[in-house]
This record gives sequence, C-alpha cells and structure tokens, in this order.
Amino acid sequence: MLLETDMILALIKPYDNHHNEALEFFEKYRGNIYLSPYTLIELDLLIKSKILRISDPILFFKILKDILEYYGVSIIRCRIEHFVEALRLRNTYNLTYFDSLHAGTAIAENVMIVSYDDTYRGIKGLSYRYPRDLLS
Repeated sequence: MLLETDMILALIKPYDNHHNEALEFFEKYRGNIYLSPYTLIELDLLIKSKILRISDPILFFKILKDILEYYGVSIIRCRIEHFVEALRLRNTYNLTYFDSLHAGTAIAENVMIVSYDDTYRGIKGLSYRYPRDLLS
C-alpha cells in the first residue's frame, strides 16, 4: 500500500491528532508500506515554505531515513507513468499537484493509497482506504 504524506506527518508529529493511530498502523504493516517519491519533495517544500517548522532540515531528513528503514518503508522509483496519470487526474478530478502525483503513482503502480484525506474517495481506478479502516 502507498501512504500519502499526511501519514508521515502524523507519524513524526507527536501532537498530531492521528499520531497514535499512525504509530499503530506503521507497526502493523511494517515491511509492507510504500511511499511515493513525491512525498519527499512535498515534505521538503513544506519545510522550505515554513508550513512544517523544522529547525534542522538536514537532521530531519536523516532521522526520517532511519524511521522509514525501521518500519521497512520502501520508496517507489519515479516513473513517467506517474506524471501521465497525475495530469489525467488533475484534469478530471481537479486534484492538487501533490494529491494528483500520489494518486497517479498509486494507479500506475496498481497499489492502494492510504490517507486521512478523503479527496481520493471516488477516483475511478484508484483503490483508497482510510487508515483506521485498516486497523480494525
């Protein structure tokens, strides 16, 4: 399954409303989790724009690497097909840039996307699940 950026944010931010649930999710699905390569770009942009306040971005990414390795998270390799699907989705569903990239990646790789963002619900050809639904 492919996790959206919001799952990473919930995991790394102890004050996030979904933090404990994200911890449980990562433990339960250890070794069976994928990230879109665009999640890393999105995180970098959130830091650069100061939406995600990180005092030491270099240290942040080094720690994130350790966290992802600990939970056996694999990052999908960037492919042209992701962008083709993303463009189609933006034109059809009016998704944001990163939402379309994550959804396009999930469709091109034929994997389920897991997110707290129900924007993905109802997109034809995309398998979407809310994280809590996979914990029960």
